Amino acid sequence: MKYGIIADLHFGRGDDKALAQYLATFDSAIMGMNVRDVDVLIIAGDTFEKHAEFTAKTFDRIKKSIGYFDGKFIIFLSGNHDFIGDNSYSAVLPFHGIDTCTTVIGSPDIYKFNTGKEVVIFIPWLQKSCLSQIANFATLSKSEVYEKIREGILFPFLDEARKTKADFKLCVFHASVTGASVSGQSTIPTTDFNIAPLDLLSLGCDYCVGGHFHKRQTIAEKIMYVGSMERQDFGEADNPCGWLLIEPGKSPEFIELEGATAWRTWDFKNENTHGILEIIPEKVVGHIKIKHAVAANIPQIEQAKIEAAFLAAGAFDVVFEPVREEIAIVRVSGIEKATSLRERLELWANAAPENDADGLARKLFEYDEGKGFPEETNTEYFEKAMKNIT
Repeated sequence: MKYGIIADLHFGRGDDKALAQYLATFDSAIMGMNVRDVDVLIIAGDTFEKHAEFTAKTFDRIKKSIGYFDGKFIIFLSGNHDFIGDNSYSAVLPFHGIDTCTTVIGSPDIYKFNTGKEVVIFIPWLQKSCLSQIANFATLSKSEVYEKIREGILFPFLDEARKTKADFKLCVFHASVTGASVSGQSTIPTTDFNIAPLDLLSLGCDYCVGGHFHKRQTIAEKIMYVGSMERQDFGEADNPCGWLLIEPGKSPEFIELEGATAWRTWDFKNENTHGILEIIPEKVVGHIKIKHAVAANIPQIEQAKIEAAFLAAGAFDVVFEPVREEIAIVRVSGIEKATSLRERLELWANAAPENDADGLARKLFEYDEGKGFPEETNTEYFEKAMKNIT
């Protein structure tokens, strides 16, 4: 059997244009699976951005998309976003049984394929509603919920899954796995309710493939996240988007979806606003961020012209972001004696003739428009500046 695994579709995120783009990407994935003779389509959670995005319109359109699939089985896992807005009812449940080959997995389960020679272990998103059979479950604290899910649902299921024998074993999950990277170098630490890599490895599976984190990655040998079907924001601009082809006896193959939405940043810090208009290409696809040294001060009429030009070229939307200069390290005598942020800034401002108070305020706090020093702020930019004052 061939398994096609895709995750984090997030239908309903953004406007109607974004929904149309997401559906087109999904259709492209299904066509790719048909070309490769995939038998089982598995959607590893977060079909929807939130529960409210399930409507008759989206249901019919997604039903149309999965109707293109030529394989034998279609399986939806419930993800955390499928519950947002209604913690007791997964938005994908209406797809269960719409035909003889479509199933929704709402609780841990084990499916056998190919006359039992192949086994798929499913672990959907586990949350408080899983404990509905327990009296007064709604009053449980977060730590109590975690404990009862682990001890009462997850661990017993993992014990059962370990005992299941087959020539080929695959685990598909929607969960947080310790050590996974959310973005950049940020990794999930050991907490009350993450699945440990050793727990997954103990299942004896050939591969463990998950949804939930949008960054495609391999955590440990045989444990991987397929990544999201679509990029969700500028922070995911470099994420490869696609689906995973799993076939017994072969290495997993990642199939990239070239039509996935682009999030492009255009750095125009060395151009004036007229220069930006001159170099916009005839065709632009995706979301656009304009970085400019004076973006915050570009007149609204100029921003409108630039935005209109990008939209006319096909961009979904346009945002403007100022380009800040790098902050040089300044060594200030007596800075350790300062008792407030104002004192620290004043000491720095007086450290050199060019660092007058008004100029420094404009450099550090664009929103303050050079009116003076704020008493405090939590902005990352300010924190970075403070680290450079020694």
